[in-house]
Amino acid sequence: MLFQMIFSYRRDFQRAHFVWRAGTARSNTLLFIHTVILEQMIMDMHKIERTAAIATWKVLLHDSEALLENPGAQHKTLRRTAQSLHRSLIIDHDDLCDMLELADGALAYAVERHLDPVHLEMGSIHD
Repeated sequence: MLFQMIFSYRRDFQRAHFVWRAGTARSNTLLFIHTVILEQMIMDMHKIERTAAIATWKVLLHDSEALLENPGAQHKTLRRTAQSLHRSLIIDHDDLCDMLELADGALAYAVERHLDPVHLEMGSIHD
């Protein structure tokens, strides 16, 4: 829902920018100021969108119960979500690499926990 709202705002700002340029005969100075402000708003929206997407993904990453219950499915969900965010241009390649590495680490952790039940009493994924 948040992502759809942000995409909608971004499209509205871009549309307003084109209407402003096509529909008025303002001076170049006013047009430049408007363009700079609009670009800054779009950049800020992208930062908010990126931050929210990464935070949401990290909630999935830190869901220890789901991870330990079904490590393969949780790993697949983490990878697919990260790849989807990258395809949507919400995160960049560096973010994607970091997220995939964290997903692989979470899978390794869950597999180790299943193989060595003694560690069920000791520590957690967040230690």
